[in-house]
Amino acid sequence: MIVALIMTSSLTGLAQPFLVRHAIDHALPHQDVTLLAWLVAGMVAVAVVGAAIGVTQTWLSTSVGQQVMHRLRTDLFAHLQRQSIDFFTRTRGGEVQSRLTHDISGMQSVVTSTATSIAANVTVVLGTAAAMVTLSWRLALLSLVVLPPAIWLTRQVATLRHRITAERQRRLADLHVQVEEGLSVSGVLLSKTLGASPP
Repeated sequence: MIVALIMTSSLTGLAQPFLVRHAIDHALPHQDVTLLAWLVAGMVAVAVVGAAIGVTQTWLSTSVGQQVMHRLRTDLFAHLQRQSIDFFTRTRGGEVQSRLTHDISGMQSVVTSTATSIAANVTVVLGTAAAMVTLSWRLALLSLVVLPPAIWLTRQVATLRHRITAERQRRLADLHVQVEEGLSVSGVLLSKTLGASPP
């Protein structure tokens, strides 16, 4: 349903350039006020329908994302409870907490934002390409010149973001370890016993 709404919203938005072309090519040169009024009403209707579909799609994707994350956190917590003592001896507690919080939150953004953005962008690209060819195939061919550098730049940014995100997740895990070990009862008692903190 979410994908269908995304496709409908994207395709609905593509009606705007055709309405504008009709207004410029026909309504304005012939001073056809009635046609111009209908075209303006169509533009407003397209905007309203697109906004309504966008709100519904956002609500559905957020609802689905919350349900998926709840199930994932529950399953992960149950999986951790089945682990042996050796696992918790080898694994830092803060790292486990980081997996339960930050990593799953990152997956939630994928479910609620990234996946829907990919579906919307693919639909918009295909629809826009079809609309461009319909409006002017010569300008459509000319616009293809910018595609290779745009694709290359996008790949470079994606690679950089991947490295930065991986490093951020590692730093967050280390932060959780320090907080858990430093602010737990045993950690505070140890630091006070060793004189590493004020009494």
